Amino acid sequence: MTTDKAANGKSPRPPQSTLDFREHVEALRLYLGIAYSGAADQDFASLLAVQRHALVALANIELAHGTDPELRAAAQRIVDAAPADDAALKRWQDRHAG
Repeated sequence: MTTDKAANGKSPRPPQSTLDFREHVEALRLYLGIAYSGAADQDFASLLAVQRHALVALANIELAHGTDPELRAAAQRIVDAAPADDAALKRWQDRHAG
């Protein structure tokens, strides 16, 4: 039988990437606490903005800790596309504010 306890009786500290992922998930839970408007398009745009923000944060964790070239390239594409995607979504939200 294996144990999660180190020889000193304490649980070993998880890798920093695991701590960063856990923090990311907790922050996402808070961000998803938006107030729904009842209008499907506005609610979709609000949730999409939160999801995009979370996706960029997740990609940055991969760039900080990941080593797989394919996954790092995917993460970099997400980060690189974010400003244009965010601006387009913001323009839509501004046009449809009300």
